Amino acid sequence: MDKEDINASLLSIGQPEEVRAYVKHLIDKAGSSGGLIVSSGCDIPVNVKAENLQAMIDTAK
Repeated sequence: MDKEDINASLLSIGQPEEVRAYVKHLIDKAGSSGGLIVSSGCDIPVNVKAENLQAMIDTAK
């Protein structure tokens, strides 16, 4: 399966609702069998919105 991550620009300039929707999309697409790692890739951007990072974590849980 192709690697997909939470785009840094989504975490930096997106809205929490957009982050939640994208994480749910990834879970539906790739996480049905378990073992899905939800991440922003290599690092968390410096200018990430705290509410977007929290939305990513909460939705993944």
